[in-house]
Amino acid sequence: MLAHTTPALAALLYFAPIASAAWVADSFLETLRSPRPFHAQSSPERNKTCVAESYNDPKIDDAKNILQAIHDCNSGGHVIFAERQKYTIASPMNLTGLTAMDLDIQGTLSFPSTNLTYWQNASFDLKYQNATSFFILGGHDINVYGSGTIQGNGQAWWDAFVKDKALKRPVLFAIVGLEKGSVSGISMRNSPLWHNVIVNSSDVVYSGLQLRSTSSNGNFEKNTDGWDVYRSERVTIENSTVTNGDDCVSLKPNSTSILVQNLICNGTHGISVGSLGQYVSQTDYVEDVLVRNISMFNSSEGARIKVWSDSYSEKSATLTGGGGRGLVKNVTYDGMFLDNVDYGLTITQCYGQDDEEKCFRHPYCSKSCQKAHWVEHKKDCKSPYMKSTWSPAWYVEKRTPTFIGNGPPVVSFGGAKYLWGNMPAIDVLALGQNEGPDHANDLNLLFAASGDFRNVIKTVAEVPDAYNKALTLTLNDRDLDIVARNTIMLILLLAVEDTATAVDCVLHVWYSAQIEKSHMELLNSAVRPLIEDMWHKIAEKSENILLAKTWSWGTKSVRLVLSKKAWEATLSYFSLPTALTSQRAHDLRTAITLAPQRKDHVDRHLFSQTPTQRVCFMKYRRDGILLPFGSSRQSYNVPNPTFFQTADVWPLKDSADPADGWETKDVMATPMGDLLNDAYGKLYFYVKDVLTSFRRRIQTMKISFNLYQEDAKSLTDYLSPGTFSRIEVSNICDRTYLGLAATISYFSPLLESPAVNPHATLITLFMNALEEEFMNSGDERNKDVMTKELKLICEYAGKPSKITANDPSFLQLSFSKSLVRDKEKYLEKYMDASQAALVMQMTGSRLRSPNKIVKKWPAALKLGPKQAGAKEEFNAAMASKLSGMECYLEWQRVDKTF
Repeated sequence: MLAHTTPALAALLYFAPIASAAWVADSFLETLRSPRPFHAQSSPERNKTCVAESYNDPKIDDAKNILQAIHDCNSGGHVIFAERQKYTIASPMNLTGLTAMDLDIQGTLSFPSTNLTYWQNASFDLKYQNATSFFILGGHDINVYGSGTIQGNGQAWWDAFVKDKALKRPVLFAIVGLEKGSVSGISMRNSPLWHNVIVNSSDVVYSGLQLRSTSSNGNFEKNTDGWDVYRSERVTIENSTVTNGDDCVSLKPNSTSILVQNLICNGTHGISVGSLGQYVSQTDYVEDVLVRNISMFNSSEGARIKVWSDSYSEKSATLTGGGGRGLVKNVTYDGMFLDNVDYGLTITQCYGQDDEEKCFRHPYCSKSCQKAHWVEHKKDCKSPYMKSTWSPAWYVEKRTPTFIGNGPPVVSFGGAKYLWGNMPAIDVLALGQNEGPDHANDLNLLFAASGDFRNVIKTVAEVPDAYNKALTLTLNDRDLDIVARNTIMLILLLAVEDTATAVDCVLHVWYSAQIEKSHMELLNSAVRPLIEDMWHKIAEKSENILLAKTWSWGTKSVRLVLSKKAWEATLSYFSLPTALTSQRAHDLRTAITLAPQRKDHVDRHLFSQTPTQRVCFMKYRRDGILLPFGSSRQSYNVPNPTFFQTADVWPLKDSADPADGWETKDVMATPMGDLLNDAYGKLYFYVKDVLTSFRRRIQTMKISFNLYQEDAKSLTDYLSPGTFSRIEVSNICDRTYLGLAATISYFSPLLESPAVNPHATLITLFMNALEEEFMNSGDERNKDVMTKELKLICEYAGKPSKITANDPSFLQLSFSKSLVRDKEKYLEKYMDASQAALVMQMTGSRLRSPNKIVKKWPAALKLGPKQAGAKEEFNAAMASKLSGMECYLEWQRVDKTF
C-alpha cells in the first residue's frame, strides 16, 4: 500500500461500521443511517407520450427527430426510444432547460465515430480536463430509464488518442444543471472518455446501470471512468456494474453529500476522490461521502484519494498540473471486497509528480527556478496590497482624497476611446423566454451602438441548438476603432480553421495591450489580405460614397460597409508606428493606468477589494495582458496594433477594465478557484469559454454579420423598416446622447410588427439618466433623503466606526448610497420629463412589462437588509463599479392610436 499524508490533506477515512458516520450533515444523515439511499421525490404522472422516430440507417442523423420529440413532450411528457430501433446521433444535442419529463430508452442510441474532426468543433465543452460531450441533459425532474443501450463507439477515439494526446474526447452521458432526476436500467458501451459526468446538479440517482468499455486492440480504453461527479451535491450511485480502463467512480472538485453503494467494479482504478488541486489557484473540495458495499476485481486500487502537489509538473502529455489547493473531509469507505487489487488504499498529495521529495520540499520546479523567479514573485508575494490592514494613501497621509473637497473633480482620465464594454454582456435574444428555442423563422438583430462585440458573442453563444434558421446580425458604431476591431475579430472567428488558435488570438487582440508574435502573424495572414484586396479594388472610387464588401466561409459571412477613407484607415490596424517599441508601448499605457494623480481614485476602488483581488487588479494595470496571474508574460512583447494607432497615445481611459464587460458572478464561478481570487485568470478562462461556445454554435448555423460605421441617427437611412427581431441601442437614450424620444422615434419603426413577431423588442439602457434625474431633483442635498439612505446602508453594512472626511470605510458607504436609492421614483421622474407617454403614442410603441430578455435593474440589490446573505450581496455591490441605478427597458411596436 502506498500512503502519503501531510497536514495539508485534511481527509478522514473510515473502514468501519456505518454507525461511525455521525459526521454527516443533518440533511444527509438519515440517508446514511437508512438501508435505502437518498432518492429524489417521486415524479408526477406524465400526461403525454411522444415516440422518437428513427431512420434505422447509420448514415442518417436522427438528432433532429429526437430533438423534435423532446420538444413536443417537454413539461410533463414521456418520450419513447422504441425497442429494436437504432438511433444514429451525428450532431450535438442541447437537452438542457427541460422540465418534468421521462426519457424511456428501449432501443439503441449510437454516436458514430466516422468523423472525429467534426466532433472536435461541434461537441459541448465541459470546461474541465479537456472533456467534451455529445449531448448535455439538464433541467428539473428528468428521469432516464429503460433496457436499451447507449453506444459510444469508442475504439476509434482510443486509437486516435494514441497519436494525439490533445484530442478532445466526448463523454457518453453528460448531465449539466439538473435538479432532481434519475438514470436507471440502461447499458452504456465503449465511451470515448468518461461514461457519465454530472455537473452543477443536485438530487440525482443513478441505479441499475451496466457500463462496459473494452478495447479490441492494443490501444487501451484510457480515461473511461464510470462516473465523474463535479460541482454537484446529493448524488447517489448504486446497484450497477462497471468494466472499464480507469476510475470506477471519480469524485471531482466540489462534490458534496455523495452516496456510492452496491457496485461491482472490474479492471478499474477504484473509487476515487479527486484528482484535486490540478489547476493553479483553484480551490477544490470533496466532503461528506459514504462508499459502501463495493466489490472490486482485477483493479489497481480499491479506495483512492489523489491530490496534486502545490507546484506544476508534467509527468506525461496527459498528466500535467498542480499548484491548486483543496480540502478532503468526512469520507467513509465501508465494506469493500477486494480481489486481485494492487493497492487497497492509496492516498497521495503528489499525484502526477514522480519526484515526491521535490513535491514536498519545493513549490517550484527546482531551487534554480525559484531563485530565478523570486525577483518578480516577491513583488506580489510581499506587496502591501496583500495585507488585510492595507489602507489608501490619503488615509495613511492624513489628508483629504483628491476626489472630494477642494481637489480635482471626478473626471475621466486618459484617452477618449470606449473600446471595451462597461456593462455586463447580455443575450439579446433569450429565445427560451420569447419566440422559443425552436423558432421557425429567420432572425434579424441590430446592435445600433454596439461598442465592442461582447453582446454579439454572448447572444450567438447562447442560441439554442434547436434553432436551425438563418441569423443575421447588424453591428454599428460611429467609432472606426470599434468597427475595425469588431470586424477583425469576427473574421478571425469565422475564417481561422483551428478553434483554439482563433479563440486565443481574438482574446488577446480584444483585451491585451501586447500580444504574441504568432497573433500578429495571424492578423497579417488571415485578415489583412482581405482588407488589402478591397482597398486595391476601390482605389479609383469616389471619396464620398459608401463601399461594401462581403466575405463568405460556407454558410457564414461578414459584410463591411465603409467610406473609402475608412477602408484605407482600416489597413493601419495590422501594423505598428515605426517608433513604437514594446517598452514604449508599455510606458505609454502605464503613464495612464499608474498615473500618480489618479492614485486616490485607484485606492478608492482597491479598498473595496480583497487582498488578492487588489494584487490581481494592479498586476493587470501594470502589464495590461489578460492571462492567469502566474502565467509568463515574456512572449507578449508585440504592441497590439488595434490599440496603438500612433506612437504617442494609449487610447483608453484609466478606468477601462475588461472585467466590466462581463457578469462578475459568472466570471468568478469559472473553475479557476475561489480562495486566491485570481479574478483576471478566471476572466481569461471565462472569455475563452464564451468565444469557444460562439465558435461551436456558428459551425452549424447560417449566420451573417453586417458592420457599419455611422452615427446612430444616420444608420436608419440604410435599414428597412419592420425587419428586426431585436434592436439593442446601448445607452444612447441617455440625455447626453440621443435621449429617449429620439431613440424610440428612430428605432421602433425598424422592429418587426406584432403580427409578424409579437416578441420583437427594442432594448434601451439608462446608465446615467436616473443618477442625473436624482441630482436634478435636488434630492442630492435633501437632508431627509440622505438620512434615509444612510440609515438603510447601515442596516446592510453596520455603522462605520469613524465618520470623518478621509475615513475610507465611511467614504465607501457614502459613495454607495445609490445602491439603496428609490430607483423607481427617479425612473418615473425621468419618464415624465421625457414625455414618454406622448413618445409612445406618437411612435406607435409600448413599454413591455415585465422585461422578458434582460433584467430591468441588473445591478440592484435583491435581498432586504435583514435577509440571510444581504451583507455579502451589499459588499459585492460596493466592490462593483455599477451604481445600482442602471436600468434596461424593453419596447415593442403597437398599432398607432392618436
